[in-house]
Amino acid sequence: MGRGSHRHPWKPGGSSESTQRIKAKLEAGSRSQKDLSGGRSPWPKAGSNAVPRSHYQANPVPPSLKRHKQPEPQGEWGKLASGRQETAHPRTMAPVTQVSFVLVLILLSLPPISLGTLKRRVLVNAAKLKSQGKDCSQIWTDNPKSPSGVYVIRPEGALDAFRAYCDMGEDGGWTVFQRRTGGNGKPLAFDRVWWEYNHGFGDVEGEHWLGLSKLYSLTHQPGTRAQLKLDLHNFENESRHALYDSFQISDGSSFYMLKLGRYSGNAGDSFGGENWTGAASQVGSAFSTLDRDHDSCNPCLSGDITFNECSQWNGGAGWWFSNCGVANLHGDWHPEGDHKSWSSDIHWGTWSPTESLKATEMKVKTVVIAATEA
Repeated sequence: MGRGSHRHPWKPGGSSESTQRIKAKLEAGSRSQKDLSGGRSPWPKAGSNAVPRSHYQANPVPPSLKRHKQPEPQGEWGKLASGRQETAHPRTMAPVTQVSFVLVLILLSLPPISLGTLKRRVLVNAAKLKSQGKDCSQIWTDNPKSPSGVYVIRPEGALDAFRAYCDMGEDGGWTVFQRRTGGNGKPLAFDRVWWEYNHGFGDVEGEHWLGLSKLYSLTHQPGTRAQLKLDLHNFENESRHALYDSFQISDGSSFYMLKLGRYSGNAGDSFGGENWTGAASQVGSAFSTLDRDHDSCNPCLSGDITFNECSQWNGGAGWWFSNCGVANLHGDWHPEGDHKSWSSDIHWGTWSPTESLKATEMKVKTVVIAATEA
């Protein structure tokens, strides 16, 4: 029997809660983009049926069946938020109706927070941080006894400093840029839009994604070569790792394309599609999100189902998809007992082809380039 054969063939790959989040994000983005484009929204319709993954790599459809991709959305979408709470001194408190009326007038007079304002606030907050080093590798090199924890770093060439978790273990100096643990039963959602993946989300001391813009600066420091390590854990308390001796992502204008060197480790080279028939290597793939489709599906085929966007097929995950591929560490987190045979789970196909992983960590380390390498 194939993967997921015991589940209804039309059961969505993610939970209903996850599906609703995806729809809400796409609809909110559509409304925001509609305002910017004079009522003409280029956003694709939200939602898509997903099925359990029997072979979660998706084979390209023959040219005769191909359709055009969804149009690329113009501009960026960000969350708009405003609001204020005010309280009166108990001895001078006005009647509730009067306070409510005044509060409404105040709220109506406040301008909405634009995406540009939100970006400026992010930059102002970053400017207040004082860097402790270029990255965790430099901090560890300067003091090998530095403990693991949160540090403030500013990679060479980066505009601002930012907080990051440093793994200073046995081969220390690793800057963690992704962590999944399930959040003690309250997992952090990874079905996010482009702006969120670009700037990062979550708590660097727990589950989080550091941000593509920060990852770009970490992998492009002059005179250094970055390495990538992935630590993977399943529900049987087994662990595996994958190491790539060079690692870069391109800049945002080319959608943070993934570049990797030679693989070593015991988890298998899922990024490269190792020993997996029909799966395209994900090396060289641009990053895709719910609202930015940069994968190579046009469309893709899984079983007898066709679809155009790997992100929606994989629970709304942002990732380096090719024809979806066999690696996705940003899928839906599933608890033990309900972690098998989902199309949208957290998977590293060369090690966990039918089971969602319990925990993952992605981290980068920089090494000084030798004279012969420069």
